[in-house]
Amino acid sequence: MFVASVVDQICLLRGDSLEITHRWRHPALERGWHGAWPHGPLALVSGSEAVTLLEADGIVRWATPHTPWSGARESGCAWFDGDGRAFAVVPDPNGQGCLVVHLDLDSGRVLAQRPVGGEPAGITPVPQGSWMGLSEGEGQDAARTWWVRLDDSGQLQVRDAGWNDTILTE
Repeated sequence: MFVASVVDQICLLRGDSLEITHRWRHPALERGWHGAWPHGPLALVSGSEAVTLLEADGIVRWATPHTPWSGARESGCAWFDGDGRAFAVVPDPNGQGCLVVHLDLDSGRVLAQRPVGGEPAGITPVPQGSWMGLSEGEGQDAARTWWVRLDDSGQLQVRDAGWNDTILTE
């Protein structure tokens, strides 16, 4: 299953048939990469001022506010890992790039955070085994990547790939 954003909707698609299995209303002007819970129809929305978890019926379970995306930092991303844990990239409130945050699925509370030095015009999560690759584009300035996961002890790990000119694809 994966998520596609279509005009003013977020759509959950079945990966084998590309059939739309669920839809949520979503403001068309909201930029970002959104996630779908692997165990049922929940949408994790990377919004301009908050990360929001939507129930199947569109009711907001929680919204975790963050510093608004603005200037060179245009949009973030949100995703679930294979175990159904919620994550997002949000602006650092101190203006020092961004933060990768691990969010509690029930409340949206930030459980852990780690900095990344990017200023994304856009950032895309790309799964790579137990790691999530974050492929970040800064227009003509750079294309960076970080690797993210929770380790066996539950600690949030973030590794810089060390390049500024390569985009991840699946």
